[in-house]
Amino acid sequence: MSTAIAPLPAALAAAHRARTIADFIREQPNHDAALPQLLTAAADVFAAEPPSVLDGITITNDVPADALFPLWKADEIAAETPSSGLPENFTDYVLAPVFRRPLPFPDAVHARSVQLARQQHVLRDRLTSVHETLNAHPLDTSDRTTALIRTALALHAGLAHHADIIRLDNTRPCYHR
Repeated sequence: MSTAIAPLPAALAAAHRARTIADFIREQPNHDAALPQLLTAAADVFAAEPPSVLDGITITNDVPADALFPLWKADEIAAETPSSGLPENFTDYVLAPVFRRPLPFPDAVHARSVQLARQQHVLRDRLTSVHETLNAHPLDTSDRTTALIRTALALHAGLAHHADIIRLDNTRPCYHR
């Protein structure tokens, strides 16, 4: 008699995060319809697939192969579509409960304006705080995690927009004497 193994908490957390991001993308204007479909497909696999077992040992940091392709493709589409507002490697938010890898964080843009530098610093501090909370509770699937993921994605979009403003502001003639 064999007993089916249920998906591990890390896989269920990954499924929750994938669905949260898919819902977030669906709410964005002019989104690529393939992105939420790919994320939902990955979420369905995470929620249904039992963990791998090797020589009687349950592998806890494994991603089902059927979830990897949709996540890879979603990252690729987002990278080819900067207007999506998604950060590079945004699916790391999905995989974080499984691999405990660092969450995506944009590079700072050197601002010549003190005010713009200060604004960027505030946004980066907020994103750091969100990441710290997500990292402290990687297996959480509550509304708190949903809100944190949505906040992180919104902060990434805000930081990308702010970086564009900084780059434009840095070209002002007053900085080039």
